[in-house]
Amino acid sequence: MLFQKYLNSISELNPEKIYVENVRSFLHIPSTLAKFICEMAVVDNVFQSKIGIVCPNTDCRRIIKSYNKLTDIPNEIECEICEHTEHEHFIFNTEKLEKIKYYKLNK
Repeated sequence: MLFQKYLNSISELNPEKIYVENVRSFLHIPSTLAKFICEMAVVDNVFQSKIGIVCPNTDCRRIIKSYNKLTDIPNEIECEICEHTEHEHFIFNTEKLEKIKYYKLNK
């Protein structure tokens, strides 16, 4: 029952960016169970696990770039949106930036 509900809900999600909170909300389950389901989907090669680096500028807050592993993240990163909008700060030390985990549907 839960697995079928999980499969039906997946079709309603953005396949490029699936967040634990979205899965939790669709399935009406606790966050820990939603995270477990997402991690099991990675093990079953249904999802890829991704790490998004969030721009710290309050008027941006977009994911600048995504990586597969923490070790892939460079020391510095620039937000092209902030650079093009001539924001004062657009190059950042990634160590201090917010990182958000999400999942991508394997095709």
